[in-house]
Amino acid sequence: MGINDTLRAGFSPVRTGQAVARTVAALRASGATVLTMRLPDPARMFGLPDGLARPLTGRMLAVNAELDRVAARYGTLHWNAAGDPATYDRLNWSVDRLHPNERGHRLVARRFWDVLDAAGVPLGPAPSLVPTSPPPTRREEAQWMATKGTLWFLRRSVDLIPYMLYMAARESLVGPREWLPSPDTPLLAAAEEPEPVPE
Repeated sequence: MGINDTLRAGFSPVRTGQAVARTVAALRASGATVLTMRLPDPARMFGLPDGLARPLTGRMLAVNAELDRVAARYGTLHWNAAGDPATYDRLNWSVDRLHPNERGHRLVARRFWDVLDAAGVPLGPAPSLVPTSPPPTRREEAQWMATKGTLWFLRRSVDLIPYMLYMAARESLVGPREWLPSPDTPLLAAAEEPEPVPE
């Protein structure tokens, strides 16, 4: 799952957490080492004004709380991308601010290398943070935004933008919505828990 999931009208942190838990539980039951991460705050990445930022930030806090629960329950190796200052460096993001560029992917690879290394997993050399391809020019970025970026914006303008405005208006009128589920909410029903594979 990703940031896009928090921008939809049908967003539910509990359902999102349960979907992630099913996937992670199955992987862990097969004996896999699973890497998970806390996601960055999209409002901070987009530089949104406070009224629009607060609802999105609240949703991401709720998703990250669920990801933290999954990591704790299933023993994943968990990186806090939301709390890493390098995550918010604009040099690490594509022009759409939703997807990392090469430098950003290298940052993710390096941070997970560090997490694996700290866990004592045998590894090869650390991945370099230095891109091997030239970054897109401003003209190339502008051309992408004028074509693919505009098409994405037009597709999402019928649901994302009106819903963001609704969230901001709702919060200003009735206060912030409490997204965080109870820590007692089960991630999975007992029948869904796979049998673990011995390490």
